[in-house]
Amino acid sequence: MSTVEEEGKFIRSYARLLETRYSEGFKLDLQIDPALKDKEIPSLSLQLLVENAVKHNIISKQQPVHVIIRSTPEGYLTIVNNLRKKAKSAVESTGIGLVNIREKYRLLNRTDVTVEESADQFKVTIPML
Repeated sequence: MSTVEEEGKFIRSYARLLETRYSEGFKLDLQIDPALKDKEIPSLSLQLLVENAVKHNIISKQQPVHVIIRSTPEGYLTIVNNLRKKAKSAVESTGIGLVNIREKYRLLNRTDVTVEESADQFKVTIPML
């Protein structure tokens, strides 16, 4: 487990690496209430979800992958990215990242991880502990 503050620092560093690699093709916005900095989430959860967005989407300067991580008043983090899926043959999904996150929360007796996908957006909501 890590605090939201620790995970936020790590994901900012990871985002800088992605911005170096993809230039203007990747954007990250963190909108987390500072009052929630001491809440906890399973370590590397944010990294797995950002990595998922990069892995499964076309990345270009003209239409960047944009990831928004925000806190909710109900005690959750939502991780949302726009969708521009790569062709199925380009990347095969195993779903292990999302399964891993759900399993970590299941072990903590929390089953309220949600995954929602629409035509233009992918959203995962995880509880802060």
